[in-house]
Amino acid sequence: MLNFCYLIILSLFFCEMTTTQVYASHLVNDKYIVFDSREEAIAWLKKNKPELAANILPFEHLIYERPLRILGSIWGSYQDLYPDRSSKLPIPELVIVDYPYVDGSTLTEDSTEHIPAIFQISKPAAETTHNSIAGLMAHELTHYLFPDFQPVYYQKKGKTEPLGYNQENELQAELVVKEWTKLTKNVGPFVLDELNGLPFQFINDGQLSYFLTAGARKYGDPLKPSCVRASTSEVEWNIYFIKHYISFVDFSLKLEADQRQNIRSKTEAYIGDLRDCLKNRKVDFLDLAMTVTGWSQDQVKQRYVGEAAIFQNYSDAVDGFMALTKVSYTRMKEMLIQYDLASYRTYSYEEIADDNSVRILFHLGWNPNGLREFIEAAGESYQAGFKKNCFEILNRGEVPGYGLLSDPHHGACYRIFHIEEISRRVIGRSEPFFPSQAADIGR
Repeated sequence: MLNFCYLIILSLFFCEMTTTQVYASHLVNDKYIVFDSREEAIAWLKKNKPELAANILPFEHLIYERPLRILGSIWGSYQDLYPDRSSKLPIPELVIVDYPYVDGSTLTEDSTEHIPAIFQISKPAAETTHNSIAGLMAHELTHYLFPDFQPVYYQKKGKTEPLGYNQENELQAELVVKEWTKLTKNVGPFVLDELNGLPFQFINDGQLSYFLTAGARKYGDPLKPSCVRASTSEVEWNIYFIKHYISFVDFSLKLEADQRQNIRSKTEAYIGDLRDCLKNRKVDFLDLAMTVTGWSQDQVKQRYVGEAAIFQNYSDAVDGFMALTKVSYTRMKEMLIQYDLASYRTYSYEEIADDNSVRILFHLGWNPNGLREFIEAAGESYQAGFKKNCFEILNRGEVPGYGLLSDPHHGACYRIFHIEEISRRVIGRSEPFFPSQAADIGR
């Protein structure tokens, strides 16, 4: 999916979990929730993604006209190229959401992983160019129709940047990437002493940071000033950190000495508030995990049994969280020494969706690198100067930084480079692009 970090940090997609029992009669292939009407689709959204549903623009809004026309063409291309995948499914409903960044995503029902026949784009995304909207929709419909795609892991060897679609899976690379990703899922991708032992939430990583703020809300005194600050400041300093110190070109950190001290000061203040808020409060880690994730007790025990065992050794909850962070940070530092992590790659479900958008648009006779336009607009909407910084790299003929190993999207500028390379191959027909069998895309 294409959602960037601010949407996650602002919790647009965190909501109560529900089951699909009311929609059981509309399940297709035991995977897709198919709706009889747009009203039923909106009802599903209100139950499963209430924060998202609250910002939907009414269907009568004129902004829907152009995206719906484009969606019809994109869906027709999928029906031509992938009839086995699309024949039993309706064209998914489109909702346009009023939030400030250029973005969009397919949706999944969290408790069941069923896929509803609906996806969303933001109002600014719907106002971009025809090619940009088409690229976004082609990308998202790949997620919709190919949820079973299995990533391919490999290691870059030499100076040439390999394109993922023709790589063979390398077991050693798979083990390394999966271990690193598991660690960052807990504490975030940045091993910084200035974080003072705090986990950091960024894009798909840093789950434990949510536990901290949720712990302050669930177990702290809501009238206590430190609890009020602890319930919100983690989100605030995360946003500040991301906006000022992380480059959207490749998600690398650009930190001067004074900026490092600023991070240290902010995290020290946050830790102080957490300690005061949760002082003498008994925090049940598994109960807190259920609150944050919406999972059942059995699911939480299966996923967090190791973390819970470490956490319960500490009477002070903040010490427990920092101990969990230290375990992950220690192993991450070992891996940074043990492996050349910058050389590892994942041909991910996001990358296959990028590549397939090229194929879909080319089939329609449209500009095949439309998704490049979308990523340019999205990157600029999140961080001014993104396009300038990215183009400077591309114009020098350099390969942009790959981005975070744990993020299946990869670096935003790298994605632009990759889409452009795939577009050249499709237009020039210089080499085969994708197997002829449609099902092979879901390998």
